[in-house]
Amino acid sequence: MTDGVTIYGKEEAEAKAKARIQNIHERLKRNCQNISVEVPKNQHKYIIGPRGQTIQEILQKAGVSVEMPSSDVQSVTITLRGEQTKLGPVYALTLIYSKTNSVKTGHMDVPSWLNIGGKRFN
Repeated sequence: MTDGVTIYGKEEAEAKAKARIQNIHERLKRNCQNISVEVPKNQHKYIIGPRGQTIQEILQKAGVSVEMPSSDVQSVTITLRGEQTKLGPVYALTLIYSKTNSVKTGHMDVPSWLNIGGKRFN
């Protein structure tokens, strides 16, 4: 997939802008990598966040993009894309794991006489 960039301006300024953009693009191509992380499907919502806010937070804090599998696919693989130094444990991976581990669900067996839903404690 490619996206185009349109540059408007005087010929000399346009040439300088184009050269600068090409240099940035080449640097990013050399330094960017992908990391795939497997996260249980029921925890994906904690990485996405309300209206995608958590993904945006990860992009802003770590400078990497987060690609989530479609909700109708059973894949548990999340892909992080960005500069190698920003993908490691100090940045993006730490943010991903902190979001997935931020909410836990547990189950506890209780005697039937202890009706928690009805607030009855004998």
